[in-house]
Amino acid sequence: KTYPDQLGEGNPKSVEMEGGAGPLHESKDQSKKDTTAENPTSSKPIAKEGRVQRDETKANCVAKTKCLFLIRHGTAVHNEYLLKLLKDKPNTAHKLWEEWLSQKDAVSMGFPISSTNTPLTQKGVEEATTLGKKLFEDGEPFKDASGKQYGTVWDLDLIIVSPLLRTLQTCTEIFGTKPLINRSTKRKIDIVALEIVKEFPQGRHYANKIDVSIDEMKQQFPHIDFKSLEDHHEKNKQENPSDTETDEMWENAFKKSKGRGESRHDLKARVDRFLKIIRTMAAEKVAVVSHSSFLHGVLCGSSKDDSVGGSLAHCQPLVFLLPS
Repeated sequence: KTYPDQLGEGNPKSVEMEGGAGPLHESKDQSKKDTTAENPTSSKPIAKEGRVQRDETKANCVAKTKCLFLIRHGTAVHNEYLLKLLKDKPNTAHKLWEEWLSQKDAVSMGFPISSTNTPLTQKGVEEATTLGKKLFEDGEPFKDASGKQYGTVWDLDLIIVSPLLRTLQTCTEIFGTKPLINRSTKRKIDIVALEIVKEFPQGRHYANKIDVSIDEMKQQFPHIDFKSLEDHHEKNKQENPSDTETDEMWENAFKKSKGRGESRHDLKARVDRFLKIIRTMAAEKVAVVSHSSFLHGVLCGSSKDDSVGGSLAHCQPLVFLLPS
């Protein structure tokens, strides 16, 4: 998937990309050299030149306030399976769904499909692709509930994505595989995978567990930066040389809770750590491709009532302003 401006196409202000500093903690006072990445081309058509809106006005983020654009992944297999259960067995649907999600090998337990690290359905792919077209081809800005605009995709400084399959797929369908360039800074908009934005609960639902190696993820999604996961995995290997676990975060939560999974208190602590990380970043406008429960925690904080607020809509960006 390639769009105008991803490689400076049709943009007289495009610049040659050079090596630069890492994405997470670079200061505005550092060199403004840009970074580049080798990414495979896609067979998807290039958007027609002239359809991208290039409004040069700055985004309406208040000074020293971070603008987070929160995006839930597209419809995934586990979401679709719940809908099927609600239709076929409405009285026991949620109980069966919970049991299915909590099975390491659901198929061997008599369920029709696996619950581990669930991918997008075709509907989910279409939802993500539709959002990508709105942001890139139509130049649709990020807006809050009142309609106030906070800039376009070309104003982003960073994209953060959960390393679960459904979010990696969603992020790729929305933002493509080619380098994105911030129109003001002319710097590359990095796409970074962070474990901390994975879905809740860790340690209970296998849909929320990574089941492939980092090398496999890098091979499938070469346009995404997995260095944070690599660093964490390397540290774990040094401490536990015999450990072959592909998802230490999930496994640690499983052991700590004895299979019950994270509590709401754990979720709140994880959300707080994430927001603290965001506050330390130089990036001011950040897209976050994550999950309903985690993003709800960002928006509203933790609650003892699991049903508070309901599920967030798939691939519908929400604006969250975070004072520094």
